[in-house]
Amino acid sequence: MIYDKFTSDVKKYHMLHSQEKLLIAVSGGPDSVALLLLFLKLTKKLKFDLSVVHINHNLRANESKSDEDFVRQLCEDYCLKLYTRNIDVASLARKEKLSLEDAAREARYRTFDKICKKYKIKIVALAHTKDDQAETYLMRIMRGAGLKGLSSIWPISQNKSMVLIRPLLGVSKAEIIAFLKHEKQHYRIDSSNLTPDYHRNKIRLKALPYLSKNFNPQLCDVLNRQTNILREAYQYIQKEATIEYPRVCAKSKKGINIDLSKFRKLDTALAFEVLRICLLNIKGHLKDISYDNLSMLWQISENKAGSESIILTDEIRGVREYSNLRIFKRVQSKAKDKRKKVKSKRLKIPGCTEFKALNCRIQTQILKSTSKISYKNDPSLEYIDFDEVQGCLKLRTRIIKDKFKPLGLKSNKSLKRFFIDLKVPLSQRDNTPLITDDENIIWVAGFRISEDYKVKKDTLRILKLKITYL
Repeated sequence: MIYDKFTSDVKKYHMLHSQEKLLIAVSGGPDSVALLLLFLKLTKKLKFDLSVVHINHNLRANESKSDEDFVRQLCEDYCLKLYTRNIDVASLARKEKLSLEDAAREARYRTFDKICKKYKIKIVALAHTKDDQAETYLMRIMRGAGLKGLSSIWPISQNKSMVLIRPLLGVSKAEIIAFLKHEKQHYRIDSSNLTPDYHRNKIRLKALPYLSKNFNPQLCDVLNRQTNILREAYQYIQKEATIEYPRVCAKSKKGINIDLSKFRKLDTALAFEVLRICLLNIKGHLKDISYDNLSMLWQISENKAGSESIILTDEIRGVREYSNLRIFKRVQSKAKDKRKKVKSKRLKIPGCTEFKALNCRIQTQILKSTSKISYKNDPSLEYIDFDEVQGCLKLRTRIIKDKFKPLGLKSNKSLKRFFIDLKVPLSQRDNTPLITDDENIIWVAGFRISEDYKVKKDTLRILKLKITYL
């Protein structure tokens, strides 16, 4: 019976084909030993290159060493290639600020990846069972996971360069023990699994037995059926999101830009999945990304006034600028507050001034007649009353509390409010060149000149300003 379930899932999910290399993770416990025996039986039908990996986490002193010896003897009995690794998981947990469970999992996957790359193995078999699936589902519910999280353990998944397969998800622990007894195969018992010191152990030893006894004896089967339903629903949403992603998102060197006019038309579940794809493409993984992160992004995408920014993780930030949402990696601390570090530069009059900080060039020319002025609809060209200039002319970027009297107004307004009114994206404001004298902003390049410096009928000297970008 167990062999039929095992081979059925291998075939159903296209986990393995003849002539492929397979790495089986064997701890020495009943699940992984049963997995190894089942694959040995399968090799009689499918010819593939089978090898074993065992990782000693060094968490149980002599017991860990005995587990390693057991797996080594098992591989010798079946003439199998064995890769062993000793990892100080406790030190890894302290160094990377992880729980022992998370550190052990991280160590395993890193080891699998290294071995697969070195020996050109693409598939790693793991011994997760129906019981593990039920435990994971309960853990995810308590954590408040989204649809993807509640899909729990997948029969087949991609992790870096390797494909992870789990052919025992349809098999219970009781069936495995019965199978090993029938095969007269010994196995090891991890004593740490028998104490409620870890979160999963509490679920396994207390929560599941209590719920099964008092509410539903078939709870494990029910929870597994639930994960299958949720996984199918999530796969459909994932498929649709893959189609929508290129329609609403555009990737650039600075991150991913989302067209909110299109994005807001998506159903919420679909929108969340598009955001998840964005974060995956930026980070390369979804570690440290939670449902709350996705919810924060979605909420600012729904707002329509002004600009807004959020910090998702230590490295990821989201900025909404009117009809655009940009998700990107945050600038490192050395590059923080570039605006304060940019120095102003004095303009040559007449002449050409290059300002590398803003990647632009300003050309100036003095005119003595309004007849030489050509008012074209050219935002890169402006004329000012040169006799109104106080002191020297400079080129700089904005600073806090900048004020400006835009052409046509009788009073000053903050430069920030000026940008907001024109719906200038936040990312563009710090890179907008400002032409100033010793007292005022004269020209917000590309937008408008100051009312106080406009050319009048009695203007004697006119300064022509032309900006070009390098």
